[in-house]
Amino acid sequence: MKAVYASNVGIIEHVLRAMRNCGFDVTAVVRPGGPAILPNVLRHMPFGRNVAGFAERRIVKPVPEIAYASIGPSDYLVALMARSPLGLTPVHARLATKAMSKRVAKHTPGADIFQFVQGLGHAGLRHGMIKYAICECRTLHYKEFETDLEVYNGFPFEPALHPTRDIAEEEYEQIDRIVVYSEVAANSFVRRGVSRSKIHVAPLFIAAPNVVKPILGKERDPYHVLFVGRGDAFKGLDVAVGAVEQLGSPFRLSVAGSASNRVRNWLSGRDAVYYAGVVDRASLDRLYGEASIFVAPSMESFGLAALEAAGAGMLVLCRETTGIHEHLSSSATTVVVGRKIDDWASAIECLATDDLSTVLAKRECNQRAARELDLTESVSSLELLYTEIPL
Repeated sequence: MKAVYASNVGIIEHVLRAMRNCGFDVTAVVRPGGPAILPNVLRHMPFGRNVAGFAERRIVKPVPEIAYASIGPSDYLVALMARSPLGLTPVHARLATKAMSKRVAKHTPGADIFQFVQGLGHAGLRHGMIKYAICECRTLHYKEFETDLEVYNGFPFEPALHPTRDIAEEEYEQIDRIVVYSEVAANSFVRRGVSRSKIHVAPLFIAAPNVVKPILGKERDPYHVLFVGRGDAFKGLDVAVGAVEQLGSPFRLSVAGSASNRVRNWLSGRDAVYYAGVVDRASLDRLYGEASIFVAPSMESFGLAALEAAGAGMLVLCRETTGIHEHLSSSATTVVVGRKIDDWASAIECLATDDLSTVLAKRECNQRAARELDLTESVSSLELLYTEIPL
């Protein structure tokens, strides 16, 4: 059977291996990538360190017996704009989505199976020459992000309609199955009227979680809290800041990830907060190794950064709307319901004041859970889906 997989994200190996293992003839329409030597060359150029890290994340790890095609330059433009102080505008997000979908559509005629990341399938689906369509939804249902939130201390936030909501609805109507990364995500679709039987949960993975050691000569600071992710209210950055500010000294928060100019200005001048911006892999691993508590007050389908933090031996705090908590140890991971600053501050303080033996046991549990959520489990979950396809 002919299968086409379209994605503009980096974690795709599990999908391609599962398709190949099921005997499909696979074409992957993915990031342009580039030679692996490119990031190493860029590192030695002026201002090349961040560019090198960006290029390194775009390189797709090849899987044998898979044909590859490029999704085009729009993916680079989207990623660069999202990381810029101006941010990704709705207009540009929409234009880029349409451009990538048109690229994908060149490869879909005659496909028995067409799996695509949400937004990339509508042009191919319009051809009407596909036997079975699967939409991979990386986030919760888009309507979850059109709701209003009560934010902390004037945090920049304005509720808005999703820029590609009509495209999403068009895809939802034509597909046979939806793939999500957690039950949290599945429930967000069920609440919007999608039948649970149409949804398949297949978690992501870390191919080889790093056991990040504390910096030599230093122990982890029990009061050092880390937030990694896009700086907006749905990721819960304002909640993380509010909780640490309520606790006061000696608690401090490091923030790594992209943020708009408005959010950067809001963060500036806060004594308890260090904003690192978008960091390379080495800098991120160093933060995982120095900080003690990772906070994810987010609304998201999975939460790869939280999984990496667990793999690095950090204590993890998740919101009930953060999908990764389903895959971590319930005895080692604290789940906080809602966005109340008092609740998050209390949970952080409890973790910071745990006795050493309890902390070490929780770290070990988290690292074990991160290791167990590997490529093999992700592949097996998708193989189960593919073997159920009635073709």
